[in-house]
Amino acid sequence: MQQRKEEKARKVLDALHALQIPFTFLKGLLGHERLAPRCHIVNVAVEIFLKCGTLDGAIWVLKESDWIINTLSWPCDRMDVLKRHNLLCTMASEYITKSQYGEAFEVLQNLPGFQNSSDTLDVSQYSLLFNKLLDACLESKHLAISSTVVEFMLTKNIPVEFNLLRALITTLGRSCLWLKARTHYKSKLSSKQCLLY
Repeated sequence: MQQRKEEKARKVLDALHALQIPFTFLKGLLGHERLAPRCHIVNVAVEIFLKCGTLDGAIWVLKESDWIINTLSWPCDRMDVLKRHNLLCTMASEYITKSQYGEAFEVLQNLPGFQNSSDTLDVSQYSLLFNKLLDACLESKHLAISSTVVEFMLTKNIPVEFNLLRALITTLGRSCLWLKARTHYKSKLSSKQCLLY
């Protein structure tokens, strides 16, 4: 019964997409629906697509809404932020499993705390997820994405596992990408954002 409801909900979302109706900007006319925060509306739509096994639909909703979480004009409560965090973590893990590292990185860059400078969330808590992505990229020899992930992590003060950073520098050196290897090495020396394990 629940699955049938989710499928119906997905069909409605597909129809809105086909008609190019920006449903995340719309508000209900009656009751509590007209007070629903935009973040909550987006979360529900993303969750429907994920439960139906459609990552493409989920990321479409997020991109269409500009990955919005909390703004002055569209405030949301802590539960919505937590829900968005959980949805994005689920999506990133699925993308990593499918070896879609670019998509996983895009999702991770939009976790709560990265959107605007007024966010007070401690983004170092995302270290495990980013290091998981970095490890998978290195295993698959995706050096360009690996370098970009490390640069982002160092910029945002997210701790990088020392052994992963060392593996990246070594691989870049062996691939004759000396400039990149040197840049990461210097970053490692000047940064305390490395996990020593």
